[in-house]
Amino acid sequence: METYAETVVILIGYARINGRQTGLWDAVQDSFRAFRPVVIAWFLMAITALIGLAVLVIPGLIALTLFFVVSPVCAIERTGPVAGLKRSVTLTKGYRWAVFGLVLVCDVVPFFLVGGLDTTIGRLKGHAAYEGALFLSELVYSPFGTLVALVAYRALRTAKEGPVIEALSEVFA
Repeated sequence: METYAETVVILIGYARINGRQTGLWDAVQDSFRAFRPVVIAWFLMAITALIGLAVLVIPGLIALTLFFVVSPVCAIERTGPVAGLKRSVTLTKGYRWAVFGLVLVCDVVPFFLVGGLDTTIGRLKGHAAYEGALFLSELVYSPFGTLVALVAYRALRTAKEGPVIEALSEVFA
């Protein structure tokens, strides 16, 4: 369900970044078509990253960096999962250190924060305060990471390919 909500956020956010208004209902309907490729691509990325993290930490971080914008790619460009992964690798090429910084902020730091939360109040597992703290951390982290990936996608795409067609048509209108 979280991945579906992220897909809706990506579609609404991308429309807003391009100066278009879109309603929640339109984004929800649109996201049905994008949902399956996003989930499969996310699953493939997660498996790759987990294997890399299990073998050695660095390959996992490299995988997270290469595939950082895979969800926006699949949702916006309507690519399949494998094509989305390849496109993410292409878009991040030349900007990997900057994207790695985003991975640290969006993936690594929250992982340790939740781990710290688990350590400090872990004895309260099953208690409403513990569950509420985990819920709030996820409520803040998930949309933040999704929006950062969306803005990174737009910036990488603009850097690689120039302005989006919608932005150019607005200039010459």
